[in-house]
Amino acid sequence: MIDSKIAQEYQCGRLKTAAVLKHLATDVKRSIESAMKSGPYCISTDGSNDQRDKQFPLVVSTIEENGIEMRLLFLPVLTEAATGDIQMRLL
Repeated sequence: MIDSKIAQEYQCGRLKTAAVLKHLATDVKRSIESAMKSGPYCISTDGSNDQRDKQFPLVVSTIEENGIEMRLLFLPVLTEAATGDIQMRLL
C-alpha cells in the first residue's frame, strides 16, 4: 500500500528511469572522487561464487565525519570462466 497520493500517480518508464539513474550516478561519482581527493581511501574487491557470470565489485572506503563509509565504485562482470589464467591475461 502506497501512503502518498503523489506516489500513487507517479509513472516512470524506461527513458525517465534511465535519465534519473544517470543523474544520480553522476552525483555519486563526484562524491566518491571528492572523498578520494580529500583524504585517505582504500579500494577493495571480492569475487562472486556464481557458477556462470563472475562479478568483481570495486568498493571504495573513505573516512568521513561519521566514520568509515563504503561505496560501490564499479561492478565489472566476467562472462568467461574466471580462472587465474584468464585473470592474468586481463592484467
